[in-house]
Amino acid sequence: IFMYSLYMKWGFARGLLIELLVVIAIIGILATVVLASLGQVRNKAKDAKRKAQLVQVRSEMELVSKDGLYNDGTTDHCLDASVVALSDHCNASTTAWAADVELTDGKYWCVDSQGASKQINSALSAHTTVCPTS
Repeated sequence: IFMYSLYMKWGFARGLLIELLVVIAIIGILATVVLASLGQVRNKAKDAKRKAQLVQVRSEMELVSKDGLYNDGTTDHCLDASVVALSDHCNASTTAWAADVELTDGKYWCVDSQGASKQINSALSAHTTVCPTS
């Protein structure tokens, strides 16, 4: 009887330990999946924030323009502190402007004075005042 009770005691403990290890392994796998998903969500949130900042740049440029002039030769509104803080590149001519920011995937989001708001493959080149078509 003593041996039987000892066997039951150790057998039960061994089974409990295996079950506990299985539960810990499952929790670890689930945690890994959740953390991987959080990274993607975090990148999407960063991109959404940068795109929203360009909407703010559009509003800022329209507010500071004088009769539709964005660069009158003496004042380039792309150099305003708020525009510089919110965009990576900004180019303005007298009647048009374009600005972009880099997204987490290495592509860029572009907005311009003509109302375009789209993803582009590379940063704006110098003096480009319209978001490229490609």
